[in-house]
Amino acid sequence: MAITLQFFDDAALTLPLSQLAMRLESGQQVRRCVYLGSTRAEAVFTPARAPLTLTVAAANGQQLPGEWRLAHNEADLASAAPGQALELATPLQGSADNARPIWLQWNYAGSAGAWQQFGLQLGEVIEA
Repeated sequence: MAITLQFFDDAALTLPLSQLAMRLESGQQVRRCVYLGSTRAEAVFTPARAPLTLTVAAANGQQLPGEWRLAHNEADLASAAPGQALELATPLQGSADNARPIWLQWNYAGSAGAWQQFGLQLGEVIEA
């Protein structure tokens, strides 16, 4: 059975994300919220190895430019340590009601219009 846990663009879990990108519209910081969840309501996800963590990684395997932060809510981005993995409370439950918001912040000294494709790496999970 394939793992049904994935990232979505919306809390209702109707818009699955196949790739992530962020673009600096103005200034040198951009924030975005994505959701981690499963549309399989009865699903329960536990970590293969505790704790379950989430990290930002370059889509092309190279180092990401600038500074990246992860948090459970937008307010916590200010105090999140740059480059630090985000620990997720487990178990994770399926259904849109249990979708977990993941906030990302990219600080970059590049010019407006700069963009970056990136990935989110989740530790190994077991689905029951």
